[in-house]
Amino acid sequence: STQSTWDIPQITAKALGLMYAWQNLATNLRLQIYTKILTSQCGKTFRRTLSEGEKEQKIYKDFIDKYQIDMSIFEPSDYRQYTSVNEWFIRPIANPKLTRPTNYSAGNIVSPADCRMLIYPAISDSTVWIKGSQFSILDLLDGNQELAQTFEGGTMVIARLAPQDYHRFNTPVAGRVSYYKEVTGSYWSVSADAAKSGNHVFYNLRKILVLDTEPQASRVAYIAIGATCVGSVVMGERETTVGHFVTLGSELGFMQFGGSTVVLLFERGKAVFNQDIIEYSKYPVETYVHVNAVIGDISV
Repeated sequence: STQSTWDIPQITAKALGLMYAWQNLATNLRLQIYTKILTSQCGKTFRRTLSEGEKEQKIYKDFIDKYQIDMSIFEPSDYRQYTSVNEWFIRPIANPKLTRPTNYSAGNIVSPADCRMLIYPAISDSTVWIKGSQFSILDLLDGNQELAQTFEGGTMVIARLAPQDYHRFNTPVAGRVSYYKEVTGSYWSVSADAAKSGNHVFYNLRKILVLDTEPQASRVAYIAIGATCVGSVVMGERETTVGHFVTLGSELGFMQFGGSTVVLLFERGKAVFNQDIIEYSKYPVETYVHVNAVIGDISV
């Protein structure tokens, strides 16, 4: 039998599909415990050390061959050198300067990840895609009134990563860390169908980082969100320390097995963005973007 995108039994994959087929169904049936158990099981499965024979099936056939992933850009490039699916999943790029955009400069905003991107100049417009009338920035920011007021009426960037993507994520701006918080939450999928199902997937387990850009004095919220089978969102201790300065396009962390999402919030009138991505987002159609590709500019 064929493997699902998540490398889980087909009956489980079908159950997940049904959960998001109707508005609010998963939440109304209180299926959060199911996704939490599944995420725990995924962690055990994908951290497990693989035999040489298992690597061919679990890494090469299920991912590299299935999604035609070019391993030549990663280090190591030979899948047999990885001990587990998770170790392969967070594989680093050998030389990002050769294979990812480098034509960014001070004041630019760059993509935080290899992702499928939507940009909404007004955060309220994002409900077209999120499909949740009760969705609020206040809840996304875990009830922080000050931050919610800061980003009220601002811009939202949604960067969704699929399981086959490079899963390390970078900083979209240069700035100094002014706030960091880890938030517990649910483990819903962040697939396009799940995000549009009314189950508030952006309230999943998440990590909230706020950067104060210099010299523009603009605030940017960076929210790394876990998902079903992605219970582990890892950000560096130094990169999350208040007062630490992060350079534009530098690595912030990684997410282990599965799909996941980064949400960026910008203050109203403090940034301008790629008009093509904005236009596609109205329909809503995601645009595939590489990490560190320029997507906009911080306004001076």
